[in-house]
Amino acid sequence: MEQYRNNPRNEGSGVFTAVPHRSRCPFKCEGCAFNEGRSYLEPLEETLPNVPEPREMRYRVVCINDWHDSSNSHLEIVQGMRGYPLRFFNTIVPYFLHEFDAPVVLTLNAREDTDTKFWQLEEIPANLMFVRFRVNTWNIKLLWQAVDYYTGTRRVPLILDWVEYPKVSAIPTGYRKYYKADQHDGRRIWRVWFEEWRRVADLFTDDILVYTCGRGPRRQDRLCRNCGNCLREYFATRERMLAVMAKAEGPKLPQRQAEDLRHARWRDRLDRGFRKGGVQEGCDATAALL
Repeated sequence: MEQYRNNPRNEGSGVFTAVPHRSRCPFKCEGCAFNEGRSYLEPLEETLPNVPEPREMRYRVVCINDWHDSSNSHLEIVQGMRGYPLRFFNTIVPYFLHEFDAPVVLTLNAREDTDTKFWQLEEIPANLMFVRFRVNTWNIKLLWQAVDYYTGTRRVPLILDWVEYPKVSAIPTGYRKYYKADQHDGRRIWRVWFEEWRRVADLFTDDILVYTCGRGPRRQDRLCRNCGNCLREYFATRERMLAVMAKAEGPKLPQRQAEDLRHARWRDRLDRGFRKGGVQEGCDATAALL
């Protein structure tokens, strides 16, 4: 494994990325740079797993699997990432949200669902940090439905994340006028025009829980230090989780004892999962972190 690399987009933001897997994400979402050979970690065969030194992350927020999925061998990932006290996970799968011991981000409409449907959670777990919606110019009606579902009575923040396409053929003919070719690390990609990006963002100016990932569609517009969504929602989610925990365990329980009890419960849950065959076949989490 080569020396650790942070996502260049995170520079100066206080957020560092960690990808503890050894292979590409199995979900292969369209427009994902990680699976299309244009991520900052290429060549993946030489750079994965890519995790920072835990001692250097004591006061920094670690974003786990921003280019992968934490539901892939999730029990091992949860256990392996405990060396990072300020961490959050990313996934497109809603079935294990309550099994993550830290805030988690859920992408609502990944893979073939991008233009047709989105996950509709019946119960909102306390550790749900925000939901991410993959936006393009032809799924705006679906976006409205997702915003209505999550930011209304459920009060869940929703982040607009515009999809970039490596081939113009992936864009319906009638919508290609809203995209332009750009270069990304020597590869041609198609990004939405800023004017269209702004028009869609302005649709939700009255909804304080709808945000955009970055300040525009261009690479320089999407620097994390100019955005702040993840840091804001991460600490808000931690406060919510601590409040739920304090209510469940009683107000007289000392904080250190409450933390020890929480960790013991999670260890017991993981151990039960392992004894029942919870170690998923084909696990590729790095053994050094377990």
